[in-house]
Amino acid sequence: LYDDLDKENVKFVLPLPRDDKRISYEEELSEVFEYRDRIIKSTSYPAGSYRLYLYEDQDLKHTETKNYYKLKLDGKEVSFNEPWAGKIALLSNEKLDPEEAYLIWKNRGKIERAFDVLQNLLETDKPYISSEDVFRGYLFASFISLTGYYLVLNHLQTYEVNNKVSVKDVLFEFSKIRIEDRGYLTFSEIPKKVRELAEELEVDKIMHKIWES
Repeated sequence: LYDDLDKENVKFVLPLPRDDKRISYEEELSEVFEYRDRIIKSTSYPAGSYRLYLYEDQDLKHTETKNYYKLKLDGKEVSFNEPWAGKIALLSNEKLDPEEAYLIWKNRGKIERAFDVLQNLLETDKPYISSEDVFRGYLFASFISLTGYYLVLNHLQTYEVNNKVSVKDVLFEFSKIRIEDRGYLTFSEIPKKVRELAEELEVDKIMHKIWES
C-alpha cells in the first residue's frame, strides 16, 4: 500500500501495526506536545525511503497497562508487550514535524465524517447527472449543503446541546416556520417547540431582526 501510494506521488500519513519491524520502541521520545488535554511524547526517524513517527499517549498507556493488570488479577491469560503500551506509529513519505503528522492523522476522522454526512444524511450519493454543467451544479450544491450542516453542528456544540438534538432535528423543526405575505412579509405562527429551541440556541434574536426588517 505505502509503496503504491508513493509510486503515484500521493502524499500520505498512515498508521503502522504495532508489530511492524520498522518500529524501534527503544527510541527516545524527546519531544512533547498536548492534544486535547492529553500529553503526547514523540520522535521521528528515517525508515527506508520513508519517515516513521513514533508517539506515546500517556493516557492510553495508563489505560492499557491498567486493563492488562486488572485482567491478570482476574486470573485471565492475556498477552501484553509493555514497551508497546500507549504507542502509536505513523509512516509518511513526507518529512514533517511530529506534532503536525499526528494532527494530520487525527483529522482523518473529520474527513471520514464529512463523507458519511454527504452519503447518508444529505444523500448526495445518488446523483442524476446528464451533463458536465449538471455535475458542476451538483458538486456546488453538495458543498453548500455540507457547509450548512457543519455550521449548524458547530452551533449545537457551542451551546453543548449536540447530545440532545441533532442537526437533522434542528433543520426539521425550523422547516416548520413559514413566511406569509400580508401585504408585507412576516412569519406565520411559530410552533412552541421551535420557539424554545430558538431561545436555547440564542437564534431568536436573529429571527426577531428578520421579522422587524
